[in-house]
Amino acid sequence: MQFSATPHLVKQLKISDSIYGYYQTLFGVLQIVGGPFFGYIIQRSGIRMGLHVCYISTMLSGLGLYFSTDFTTLAISRIPVLFMHGQQGHQTLLSLLTEPGKERTTAFGRMGLTFGLGFVFTPILSILSTRLISDMAPLYVSAALCLAPMFILQTCIPSASYEHEKESCSVDEDVDKKSGKKSSMSIANVVRILKRRGVVNILLKKNAPIMPTFLIFSVLHLYMIDKFGTTNEQNQIIQLFIGIFIMFSNGFGVIWLRKKFDEQTLLFIGYIFFTVGFLMFAFFVNTWSVLYIMPFLSLGMSLVATVADSLLTSLVEEDEQGLALGTATSINSFVRTIAPMFAGALLQYYGFNILPFFGFVGSLSGLALISKMAPPRLLLLLMAISTTCAYKIVTFVPNMANSQVQFNARVAETLANAGHDVTMLFLSFQSDFDSSDVKIPGNVKKHEIKAFVPYHSKVRLEEQQAELIFQESSFDVKLVDIMKNMTASMSAGCRLLLRNKEFLNWLEAEKFDVAFAHIYNSCPIGLIHNAKIPSWVWLNSGALMDFVADLVGVPIIPSYTPPIMMESTDTMTFFERMKSFIGHALTKILYPYFTISEETQIFRDEIDPNFPHLLEIASKCPLVVVNTNEIYDNPRPTLDKVVNIGGLGVGFGDAKPLTGEFKEIAEKAEGMVVFSFGSVAAAHKMPEEWKEAFLEAFKEFPKYHFLLRYVEDDLKDRLPPNVHTFKWLPQKDLLLHKKTKALITHGGYNSLQEAISAGVPLFTIPLFGDQHKNAMMAKKHGFAVSVKKDTLRKESIVEALKKLLEDDSYSRNVKRLSAMTRSKPIPPATLLVRWTEFSGRVQDPRQLGTCRAEAQLFPVPFTRRHGLFIGRNSSNFLHFVQSCQICRLFRYSEG
Repeated sequence: MQFSATPHLVKQLKISDSIYGYYQTLFGVLQIVGGPFFGYIIQRSGIRMGLHVCYISTMLSGLGLYFSTDFTTLAISRIPVLFMHGQQGHQTLLSLLTEPGKERTTAFGRMGLTFGLGFVFTPILSILSTRLISDMAPLYVSAALCLAPMFILQTCIPSASYEHEKESCSVDEDVDKKSGKKSSMSIANVVRILKRRGVVNILLKKNAPIMPTFLIFSVLHLYMIDKFGTTNEQNQIIQLFIGIFIMFSNGFGVIWLRKKFDEQTLLFIGYIFFTVGFLMFAFFVNTWSVLYIMPFLSLGMSLVATVADSLLTSLVEEDEQGLALGTATSINSFVRTIAPMFAGALLQYYGFNILPFFGFVGSLSGLALISKMAPPRLLLLLMAISTTCAYKIVTFVPNMANSQVQFNARVAETLANAGHDVTMLFLSFQSDFDSSDVKIPGNVKKHEIKAFVPYHSKVRLEEQQAELIFQESSFDVKLVDIMKNMTASMSAGCRLLLRNKEFLNWLEAEKFDVAFAHIYNSCPIGLIHNAKIPSWVWLNSGALMDFVADLVGVPIIPSYTPPIMMESTDTMTFFERMKSFIGHALTKILYPYFTISEETQIFRDEIDPNFPHLLEIASKCPLVVVNTNEIYDNPRPTLDKVVNIGGLGVGFGDAKPLTGEFKEIAEKAEGMVVFSFGSVAAAHKMPEEWKEAFLEAFKEFPKYHFLLRYVEDDLKDRLPPNVHTFKWLPQKDLLLHKKTKALITHGGYNSLQEAISAGVPLFTIPLFGDQHKNAMMAKKHGFAVSVKKDTLRKESIVEALKKLLEDDSYSRNVKRLSAMTRSKPIPPATLLVRWTEFSGRVQDPRQLGTCRAEAQLFPVPFTRRHGLFIGRNSSNFLHFVQSCQICRLFRYSEG
């Protein structure tokens, strides 16, 4: 009852986990010191007196815990632990009343049965006292219960037994005097017992699996409280079931097995149960998971401890049995002492799952030693074991574009394949959006939250985008309206999410270790903070977004780091640098204005008026993962916490040979060109003059066949013989085919990376967003030609195709780049997994950040309010300086 209430007392007193570890260490130290002295009391004053001392100490311990108000009083309450060695006292009594071997092992098993009964009834009393009185009531109830065994001890143990005990003690004293106090408590006698043949071997076999068990139990309750929110009542129910397991394992299990097997075989069976029990921690997913783990551990511990203690008493003389058991208890206490320190360190740096892994390895080692396995075979067995600390991970998926869903699915699959528990949380704001075409891996959980915004539909958005995407001018006033509508719908969807209390409770109850927030929506940043998820990752589906870089402290140098939507590389003219400077300045002002400030207000309206600003939370992001590769991305300053995983999942290990019509086309063509504008820019929505220009241009290359992803049928009657349309293309399979010579694309980042991975040159026609910058980047590396929208004619298309198909340099450059990315020292999947695990383990890697994230020259509200004033006056100042320079120029020319 005391053990089950202590973790909740620690939380109530607001004692940290590390201080709780010191508390447990103090408990173990006192047990170490008290064990031998308790054995000495038994030897000198008799077993009955020793057990009385034990019960009085237990009573004082419970009362001390109840009256504890801080760590000091909690530590003082542990002093009676010196003499709390009831198991040792009862084992000594049974050792005097039984013969070594089967009778003693059976007696120890029956004693275990009575302990099991205690473990069954005390949780019931704890639950009743908790419900009827308070959470701390079990502490003084346990103290009161100690009076009952004291009464039974005094009245029910036969006096003859007691007289025999005294006679034994008096005889022992005579023997002690003659033999130099052979059974007295001293270091010399303890060493002498340890030197007896087989004693150390038995103690090692007993403690090999018990050590990792103590590691787990020292932090298990606190871990369950923090991880699963386990209540005191739930803990008592678990203790009740554990008591039932112990009762059956200590009693019926040991007694029945003892009739069937000898003691060495029972040790082997005990190790088997330990091994299975530690392995079952792989399925430790909630509070009640303990119920299918404990039967294995309790039976294993009962067998190993009972048989080992029985074997130990048979190796020493009768008058040394109390001292031997006291020594064994001291060793157990020493193991229990160092366990919390090791458990705390392992839990902090490697996670909880490393603890059962050590138990699993220790159990296998014990099995090998019992089986007398040769050392080389044992070494090979241990080398074959590997481990992974699985984390519970959630990815917030913006259910608004198949390309974004696909990238998130790649991230989730990579983490799931590494052994982690991954959930893709789909935030659906559009009632008519369907992402069922994207395959979600079977080892990834899928959870969808519907927060449909009435005026926000996929069809309407695509119609608005189509009007702008294929316009010759890249800028239109309607683009601002589209951005406003999208951000307004996201904000409205965020409000609906926050009003969904069932969803918020679910998110917090799941106790995720790491969360991935997508750049498209800032609402998940607040949801992560509200759900108290300890660590999170900001996921960029393309190159590093400018506002993300600015918030987390990545330096932005406008002279060679253009804004993500600017058509430029790192080499810029003077006017391009001015555009870059203005673009970055506008990003600082517009990003908070469009979305994040409004959603901050929504959190304050719906959750808490004092909810922190989302900009403040975002600036403290522990890890940023970016879908780019430094080998081909434009150079820029960076931080260690910005991890590039470009090319993740776009490898072609799963590519298949072409079949059907695709195979027939490939066999008769001299070469193939693949045409795809992705999922957002549907090719059938191109202007009619574009369609005609492409078809006429393709006729100029009759030896090459063009495969178009085109979902409508309006071109069927006018297709040239070498042009083929399909509603769906096996793009990976086609790009990997040796006859594929080029990919015509809008310049999306996914298409860019697929082309690099396959070693296929690009013909880019940038339409919107970051595609202009992507096209320039590909052109810079010499594996692409680019045609602007306003120059797209038959002649420009023919000219671009001739360059790609007749100039081998494009193919050589992309194949060289492909080889470099494939031979990169650390693959993107490894980077993603290892850094995610690091984030989940450390949870707050502040050392990877910079002071710039927290020490902005102008705070965000200041920038929002006064940015226009500063910009206007700065412009006036520049005009003044320029006028002065012109006047000076004329003055010098006149002179």
